[in-house]
Amino acid sequence: EMFKFEHLFVLDANPMGALLRETDNDTLIDALKGVAENERECFFRAMSSRAADGVRDEIAARGRTKLADVVEAQKRVVAIARKLAAEGTIVFGSGDGDYV
Repeated sequence: EMFKFEHLFVLDANPMGALLRETDNDTLIDALKGVAENERECFFRAMSSRAADGVRDEIAARGRTKLADVVEAQKRVVAIARKLAAEGTIVFGSGDGDYV
């Protein structure tokens, strides 16, 4: 798979917001369990502070999550990102044909 969850970390607030609106909360929480706190910030910046705090709390409250569940959730988020990219809602790369 050429496109990975980590490629989402470079999205600006507007495209990230579009992605978050399409992603259900449980999927997002499971997906974020598998990344470091500093890498989660790109997602939190696209949310209201209240929503970000709620997601942080849910991540902490959820406890341990199986790696397979994290990977599956990340794949679902990537699938949503691909769909949005195909629709032109979000764009990856620099716009000069250099896409990830």
